[in-house]
Amino acid sequence: MIRGYIQRLGQRNPNCPFERLDPRCKLLMLLIVTAMVIVGDGVACAGLFVAVGLLACFSRLVKLFFITSIFSIILWCVFFVIFNTVLKRPLDDPRAMFFGMVFRGTTLTITGVWFAMTTKLRDMTAALEAWKIPAVIILPLTIAVRFIPTLLHESLVIRDSMRLRRIAYRRLDLLRKPHLIGHSYLALVTIRSLKMADELAAVAETRGLARPGIKNTYRPACFKKCDYYALGLLTSLTIVLTTLSIVLP
Repeated sequence: MIRGYIQRLGQRNPNCPFERLDPRCKLLMLLIVTAMVIVGDGVACAGLFVAVGLLACFSRLVKLFFITSIFSIILWCVFFVIFNTVLKRPLDDPRAMFFGMVFRGTTLTITGVWFAMTTKLRDMTAALEAWKIPAVIILPLTIAVRFIPTLLHESLVIRDSMRLRRIAYRRLDLLRKPHLIGHSYLALVTIRSLKMADELAAVAETRGLARPGIKNTYRPACFKKCDYYALGLLTSLTIVLTTLSIVLP
């Protein structure tokens, strides 16, 4: 599953309607959802949870949505058992904790992954330049965003190499030989990270990211009708959820 997500980060899908949205529009949507998750009550978080579930269906993130939800529920159950049986200190409001861990956590996770999957690095760079953001901010941000999926890919390659050499052939080998696996894995990942950091910095300079006034982009950032429709739909949903939070006890 991780390999599929990493491949989608670097591929452009013309059939995906969300990739047609301007990155600035998706940034605004991400900020609105984050603010609603932080400020909203249980009703608003439940509504956003359902809306994010529908978004995951259209974005081919259904599997990740269910995995994140189930993991959040299991984590809540673990904390509930620990506080009530081990520590003998019952939770003051387990319902609020459930809403916070399951609804808020899943909503933020899926929204962030959706933004990363549907926004290509070159498009985000053009959008940030259209907002007149200084290059000293854009350059480290783009390198950091591009570095994460590359590091994950290299980590998977190192893990496959270790399995072929029978260093970590089974999952139980991590418990049987933690020193050997940790030493081999961390050393290789550190070396690859330093090398990739130098390569990405050189690529960023070669492509002219440090001179935004000189280079041009093939996809200039501009708001289209679909961007206004998406923002209008999210604004309407925010108004409805806020009204329900006020009306319902």
